[in-house]
Amino acid sequence: MSQRILVVDDEIRRVIQTLLKRAGYITEEASNGSEALVKLQKSTYDLITMDIEMDKLDGIDTISIIRGEINSPIVAISAHLTPGIRADLTERKVNLFLSKPFTTSQLLTVIDRALSTPTR
Repeated sequence: MSQRILVVDDEIRRVIQTLLKRAGYITEEASNGSEALVKLQKSTYDLITMDIEMDKLDGIDTISIIRGEINSPIVAISAHLTPGIRADLTERKVNLFLSKPFTTSQLLTVIDRALSTPTR
């Protein structure tokens, strides 16, 4: 059975989703944190990719809401991964980070690593 990934991003979620599907993953998408919360109430995922800057509900706030209830690994994806944001996300138990722009190889490496690392 393929692993299920929720891709949360307001701009490039379909690109990420296409790359992950080609690699054999089952994916679903959400365009912001609010949509992600709805999906997470209905389904479980082996991994969540989370953009940090989105309208309606950003990635940091979404992670804060879900982290107490959902133990799936989270990969934060952003063009703005400053040391302060990384430290904040690490406190919220984000597993790995990926800076935009990224290559397909970088995306798949981070996803594979997150799926093979026990959740903290």
